[in-house]
Amino acid sequence: MGEKNLKWYVVRTKPQKEAHVVMWLRHAEMECFLPRVRSFAQIRPLFPSYLFVHADFNIQGHYQMVKYTRGVIEILGNGEEPIPVTSEAIAIIKKRMNPQGFIEPSSHLSPGQELLVKKGPFRDLIGILEKVAPDQQRVHVLLNLMQRQIRVELPIQDLARA
Repeated sequence: MGEKNLKWYVVRTKPQKEAHVVMWLRHAEMECFLPRVRSFAQIRPLFPSYLFVHADFNIQGHYQMVKYTRGVIEILGNGEEPIPVTSEAIAIIKKRMNPQGFIEPSSHLSPGQELLVKKGPFRDLIGILEKVAPDQQRVHVLLNLMQRQIRVELPIQDLARA
């Protein structure tokens, strides 16, 4: 593929088929980007039913390959042709990702928020978020136990919004 003609395009998929479309397109040696967010115990697409494909639609057959991949609904455009997304927009999303390739949910958490503990010895208790730990994988939660407030540090994935 000619590097100078490669552009990022937004592909809309059937619900919950993003990973399947990525698999098929990567099998056809096309670069895909499916940004995901790790939210408590779940890993989900940042943009449900959408992904990005880096392709040169000037190469014969590439547009049809993407458009007719199982699970694809459409390639976003103006009705006549696909409209590319800027590389800068993709870079901004990639910059927010951690080394494991996820966008962390800590930006969605704020002190004072009520959280339900889903696992471990404090399961089914509701606590108040005090702060997110520096590693952004754990949080400090205040739990009411034995008529006093106890500070505990818990993994983000063991919690859910109350």
